[in-house]
Amino acid sequence: FYYWGNILVSKFNALGELEFTVTVPKSQYTNQLPANWVSFESAMKNGVLYLFFSDTEENANSTAGMVQKISNPEKSLVSVFSVNSEGKVARTFITEKDNFINRNSLQMLDDGSVIISVVSGKRQMLNKVILP
Repeated sequence: FYYWGNILVSKFNALGELEFTVTVPKSQYTNQLPANWVSFESAMKNGVLYLFFSDTEENANSTAGMVQKISNPEKSLVSVFSVNSEGKVARTFITEKDNFINRNSLQMLDDGSVIISVVSGKRQMLNKVILP
């Protein structure tokens, strides 16, 4: 099996001192390679870091963070975590269920939005996400 775990986000000031570290809960595993749905994509806008990755519907409905590992990309949805300059974390979802993110597909546009490739069944779609 291959495992992809939580994401740690840290901020350091100009003196190199740690200001904060936050954990973005993410748990994915597979026994099949290539696994284009694992890992994550990232973008920055106005000092906010955005992390995109495949997640489960159970985690979407949880207030406790990550409650279930994801092992089946065909039963997932795309989660977006944002981390602002003070370390505040927020989560939203940009797809309905049965979609997963295609790794290495994020493209930042000049207007501050992103294009990301999402797979639904046998179809691959490009989604434009407007970041706040």
